[in-house]
Amino acid sequence: MEPKQQGQSSKSGGSTGGSKKPNIWLLVSIVLAIALVAVLVIKPNQTSTEGTGAGMTLTVLSPEKASEELLKFINEIYGPQVGTATVKDITERNGLYQAVVNVLDPEGNPVDQVVFITPDAVLFIPQAIEIEAATAQFRALLDEQGNLPPVPAPPEPDPIDDTGGEADETEE
Repeated sequence: MEPKQQGQSSKSGGSTGGSKKPNIWLLVSIVLAIALVAVLVIKPNQTSTEGTGAGMTLTVLSPEKASEELLKFINEIYGPQVGTATVKDITERNGLYQAVVNVLDPEGNPVDQVVFITPDAVLFIPQAIEIEAATAQFRALLDEQGNLPPVPAPPEPDPIDDTGGEADETEE
């Protein structure tokens, strides 16, 4: 056996007694792949929507299923006052289901009422007000009466003010 010369490294195919250094990028890739698979397996059926908090899910029902839930609610709660309700149409509008429900008015005549229900059928909204239309109607009424107040402009934030709108107590 030849003596090893100083400064010469042992890179031969033989075993030197040390372990092979692992490739860091291979390890990182494997860990990230496992994490990706875990995320895809754990949360496949959760629907994320704006307005839900972290970790909250929203179950989205089909319009037909939501209308069934709506009819059960209306007929149980309001049935004595409005008779048996029927859904004539249900569509998605602004993240809610808009339903046209046929009910009886106080005189016993059938009328169509537009109502809303959340896609998870948890919240019933009997009336929605369209902001632009209501504002235009209000301004037209005031203009008709001759006392239209000026529309206030929203305050512009002070780019230097870091007090959050509180008064500065220092005097210069």
